[in-house]
Amino acid sequence: FCAKHGSRTRVRALRVMFLLDAKSTWAWLSLPKDERTTLEEQLVFGVVTPTHWRRQGVWWRLEQHDKMNDEVHCDAILRETGGWHLLLDEMFVRNRIRQSSDPDTRRDAESVGQDLCKPESELRRRFLDALGFGVSECVKQVLEVICKDGPADVDGVETIVPVLADGGRHFSSEEYRQSVEYLVRLGCLTVDGETVSADPTVVKAVVVK
Repeated sequence: FCAKHGSRTRVRALRVMFLLDAKSTWAWLSLPKDERTTLEEQLVFGVVTPTHWRRQGVWWRLEQHDKMNDEVHCDAILRETGGWHLLLDEMFVRNRIRQSSDPDTRRDAESVGQDLCKPESELRRRFLDALGFGVSECVKQVLEVICKDGPADVDGVETIVPVLADGGRHFSSEEYRQSVEYLVRLGCLTVDGETVSADPTVVKAVVVK
């Protein structure tokens, strides 16, 4: 590969990008911070964790499937799916099952959004699994409390998640920090200044009524 594609220039280089899923991201963040930081600084592109699509990404996904992708359709689909890969894939599957020739996927996106809010929904289970909801009890509780109670001080997360569910053992400050960083990397949480808040689509899946 390098010989074929590098022959046009004097410099031949192969760049490797590490794309981590939820469980691999947690394993990566579980490394000692100094060791992990040193490794990341040696990488040109660093370590990448896939997160949800923004409007432009949704536009391209619709374009690839020959579906209507004007601003109205993109916004409607973003409201229901949040741009999350798994939910968009499910939307296209439902559109194909219903009527693949229909270029309007809003009805399918709405169906996905409704299933995401059902406690026993298989789609909701798969979505939470894809987010690594169960990789750590600390991750689970941090996400649940921010989804239920709203934005929190990014440096004060440990004060709003005081104990484990089964008995009262406090998590360490490092576990809270690691959990917040993990959820931010996956796109479940967003940090704006000193405040951390949950993605609206994730809130719908976590806080079911």
